[in-house]
Amino acid sequence: MTPIEKILAELLEGMRPLLGSRVPTPNLLEEALSSIMMENRIKELLGRQATVSEARRSPEGEQWQALFAALSVGLCAQSDQAVAVAAGCLQAEFSAMVSDKGKKWLAFLPLTGADYGQISVSFDLDTLKVPCAILPVLSGTARTRALQEIAQRFATETPSPDKSQLLQVTFVSVCSGPPGHAAQEAVAHLAVVRDAVRYAHLVTAGASGFGPGPSLRSDANAIRRLEVLLCPMAGGLPSIEPIWAADISLDVGALIYRDAQWRTWYDRTVRLLVTTPETPTAGSSPTVGPRLTRSIRVISRASSQSSLDLRFLLCLVALETLVSVKHEDIAESVADVGARVMTRDAAERHKVFRDLKDAYDTRSRFVHAGEIPSLVLEARVFEQLQALVLTVWCEASRRFFDPVDHGLTEKQLSTGLDDLRGITQFKYGAPWEEAFSRSRGPAEREDNT
Repeated sequence: MTPIEKILAELLEGMRPLLGSRVPTPNLLEEALSSIMMENRIKELLGRQATVSEARRSPEGEQWQALFAALSVGLCAQSDQAVAVAAGCLQAEFSAMVSDKGKKWLAFLPLTGADYGQISVSFDLDTLKVPCAILPVLSGTARTRALQEIAQRFATETPSPDKSQLLQVTFVSVCSGPPGHAAQEAVAHLAVVRDAVRYAHLVTAGASGFGPGPSLRSDANAIRRLEVLLCPMAGGLPSIEPIWAADISLDVGALIYRDAQWRTWYDRTVRLLVTTPETPTAGSSPTVGPRLTRSIRVISRASSQSSLDLRFLLCLVALETLVSVKHEDIAESVADVGARVMTRDAAERHKVFRDLKDAYDTRSRFVHAGEIPSLVLEARVFEQLQALVLTVWCEASRRFFDPVDHGLTEKQLSTGLDDLRGITQFKYGAPWEEAFSRSRGPAEREDNT
């Protein structure tokens, strides 16, 4: 057994009891690797494999993805073959880093639960940040013509998949790097587009709901195995890259029925999600951009939930993520900010505040006492609380985009929310625009006049 195989054997042996019969998704693999605390051995493994494969300059992220792929196939293989299968996969993935470095692909990702009755390719979701298209289920000359149109749009050689492929509505995007990396990039592109589509619908639909009923998304969050078809943009044979992922879905109906403002909000959200990570950049002054990104990600997960209770919980998490500050009671501050965002009338503001407090109390009893909201509340009351929380979140999130564009810091956000609520300078609180104009420094205010 080679040194690489020995380390793989140790990793597989340590991880197998932790994973049990669960599907070895990247998140579970990362969690298991963290639990067995073999960081030095993992570094040794990746260093040895990079040397053997002449991939010493390959990005660390790609090396970890290769390791996840190898461990995944090893854990799924027969126990007596696990190490050999994992070692072979790891070698292939590292070799691909060298041969496919900088290689570009058209990635075809099949969508689950998509009902799209169109007969032509849609480029309506295409942006500079995420070049993409929606390919309907077509056959014969219509399919050939559609693939030619995609190739022309993205300046590639015309892909030539088998007739047995592309039998579902498919998300098409441009990716790069080794096949494993390109497949994961395709999933990341879909997640950006999916979440932006959902957000644009929420803030422009003029309704307090999530759109299609729960029956249409009953299994959206189930983790499933999908095959990403990768076609080299420079021409050549396509390849298949399997992935495990959840919520590989897209409301393609939004392409047909959309408000005039829909595109504006879609574009702004795509730009935010692509350029602003969910965690602040190390060493820099924390800005509110990651807060808005996280909140939109959470609300997207809420929209895909079939469980009314989990959807309600996630909506409150999204609102708390957006407007809570650390120096005071969360329920109080969230309800107060939400009420002030919704109305300036004192009586209406008091009612919204009281209702938001009720919603937060319901959430707390659910989380801490196991009281399931849909069982302890009247259906009408539960629906009203859900609608209110979502409406407040939509209104608040819209107002965050401009401060994010101006680079508002977390400290400035805290000051602005205090001014909005009348905690410091303003006894009765200031309007949103005035509060956040005052929260920025003098130089910043001058730049925006």
